[in-house]
Amino acid sequence: MKSPGAVRIIVGLLFILFGAVLFLKWAGYDLPVFIPSDLFTWQLILIILGIYFVASGNRNTGLLMILIGGVFWVRQIYGYSFRDIFTIGIPIVLVLAGLMLIFPQLLRRKKKHRERITDREPELQAVHVFSGGSRVVESDQFSGGEVVCVFGGADLHFRGSSLAPGRNILHTTCIFGGCDVHVPDDWSVQLETTQVFGEANDKRFKNTGKPQEDPDKTLIIKGFMLFGGLEVKRA
Repeated sequence: MKSPGAVRIIVGLLFILFGAVLFLKWAGYDLPVFIPSDLFTWQLILIILGIYFVASGNRNTGLLMILIGGVFWVRQIYGYSFRDIFTIGIPIVLVLAGLMLIFPQLLRRKKKHRERITDREPELQAVHVFSGGSRVVESDQFSGGEVVCVFGGADLHFRGSSLAPGRNILHTTCIFGGCDVHVPDDWSVQLETTQVFGEANDKRFKNTGKPQEDPDKTLIIKGFMLFGGLEVKRA
């Protein structure tokens, strides 16, 4: 499997290619090769971004973006209405539900994966779609995880937690939603986020001096904010 850095470069080159072709078409230049116009749509860009997020470890966000982009792309190419798409999708969901009932071990495996999402586990997994929730995390070796907020919000408290040595990555996605992350003062936190009509801020030491941090233990918050926001606050 390609490394996240290689995937990032490939996706970056694709965006450069898309932008160059769109600019040339807008400027009226005839391209030497025929390129279907269906390839240069916001739906495909959303799908490519979803593939990038999946390859980077942000699976839930990537799958959601691929699903949204795919539904609208199929609708545009084939002229299907949303009713047609749901008519096709419902039987697929029913078949999957039937398989889960016939093979309950699949359901147990999924449930077991969800049971790992406990307050004292080293990894955090939280998804809030049209909902909100508060989580108090108490882990001696917190190593990161993933938080997704779509039309919802998450309130994470790490007062009783300690970071694992090295770089600990927390993937966050806020689409029309928000996430508050409350961390101890001695945590070293880095924000590596992309905002589209959104924001991400570290407000821990806005009016006070910054305390001594442990440089060998860092929490890196990577994320994508679309009409949403993330704030890092003092626990």
